[in-house]
Amino acid sequence: MPKRKSPKRESPDRETEAKPDGSATYEELLRRLEETVERLEDGGLSLDEAMSAYEEGVRLATQCQKLMDTAEQRIQELQEAEEA
Repeated sequence: MPKRKSPKRESPDRETEAKPDGSATYEELLRRLEETVERLEDGGLSLDEAMSAYEEGVRLATQCQKLMDTAEQRIQELQEAEEA
């Protein structure tokens, strides 16, 4: 089975760098999720590899959703404070 080339990674900027505490930004998590989905869609993975990739995708999607929920909550709080 031929090895897949890793996508060329551009220089990280402030939006996609991991935070100092080791947590990743939304943009970084989303990029990793997209790469995971691409690996699954490309096929060629063993069942174990596919299951691991799927589990990673679920974990990444959950983290993305949590960050999005937090951002939406902050926006709602700002709008409510502005209306008061």
